[in-house]
Amino acid sequence: GVPSGGDWALHRGGAVTIEGCEDVSIVNSTFNYLGGNAVFLSSYTRGVNITGNRFNMLGESAVVTWGDTEDLDGSNPGRLPKGVGMNGTAGDQPRFSTMMGNIIYDIGLKERQSSGWGEFKACQSLVKNNIFFNMPRAAVNINDGFGGGTNIEGNLMFNTCRESGDHGPINSWDRQPYMTSVRNGSPSLVPDYNYVSHNFLIANYGAGWGVDNDDTTSWYKIYNNVLYLGGGVKCDYDGHDKYFYNNLMIDQIGGGACHHTCAYRYPFTDHCYNNTFIQRPLDRPGPKGETSSNFAVIWFCDKNDPSHIIHDYNNGMLPVVHSNKIYNSDGRTANVTCGYSGAADESIPLSRFMEVGLMQNTTVGKIPEVDTIKEWARALLLMD
Repeated sequence: GVPSGGDWALHRGGAVTIEGCEDVSIVNSTFNYLGGNAVFLSSYTRGVNITGNRFNMLGESAVVTWGDTEDLDGSNPGRLPKGVGMNGTAGDQPRFSTMMGNIIYDIGLKERQSSGWGEFKACQSLVKNNIFFNMPRAAVNINDGFGGGTNIEGNLMFNTCRESGDHGPINSWDRQPYMTSVRNGSPSLVPDYNYVSHNFLIANYGAGWGVDNDDTTSWYKIYNNVLYLGGGVKCDYDGHDKYFYNNLMIDQIGGGACHHTCAYRYPFTDHCYNNTFIQRPLDRPGPKGETSSNFAVIWFCDKNDPSHIIHDYNNGMLPVVHSNKIYNSDGRTANVTCGYSGAADESIPLSRFMEVGLMQNTTVGKIPEVDTIKEWARALLLMD
């Protein structure tokens, strides 16, 4: 079925299916050579703990959550099928689930649209200290903006997107509103923030970004991560209120470290600041021959005057980008893609932005020694 607004479809079932239960623990177990999903959390669950397990050789996903919602009060009875609608205040969803210290690899052998952790109409999860690798799509997929309050922390993800492209180790979606009381205890269409921190995200194979905030993804705080290859964060199709800060991007190639292809309605924009971006040396192309790209990609920006906003799609403001440290082969200049289509001829120097008061406190320097970069990475990954 199609659980929610993201691109992913889902098989509702697993080798272990949990529904209507609280405080269930699955620990120190092995799930392998299964044709479908390993663990499935359905409808109402609370406090399910999945810790210290091994998942491999699976036909579909390792752990998946799929909650139920309902139509709004006062709607015509039977207008929508059971379990569908924008009202999630009844709480019939997996909440407060924990996935910690697991190793997940070689999954999606039959269903390529699979993930290590899949969150579909669920919220307030903790995905921490897991190792994800060797899978056809993203390691973690948050398929909608339901509720929020999920923490993705301290994970290692690599060899993802081996049979797909245009996303990354972490993929998120939104597209449709849900009413919950997660943010402040009162029913609201505004979710709590989701948090992505202290992860080591390697964007090899078909991954283009460490964190791919796809269509309309909003309300994220992404900080203190180490990202290797590809781009940093991507905003797509009118998402907003994402904060990307204090991250270390190593060997940036392909996508922009701050990659914004969204139209923003004032005052709801995205933020990219206090990051360290190390661009791939020009004399050392990437695995597919890629070289360093512009450190930022900003649509609805006028290359003839970066302070002028192109008002297509009712765009009202640009993303807030400032106080980043950029290191590259040149050590003096960096470039930004400024324009609607992202064409090569829309590349302009960072200095053009700074001259009109944008991207202030951004610095450019020569690529540091490897030992220095390793020290920065260890600190963000809490290895010291």
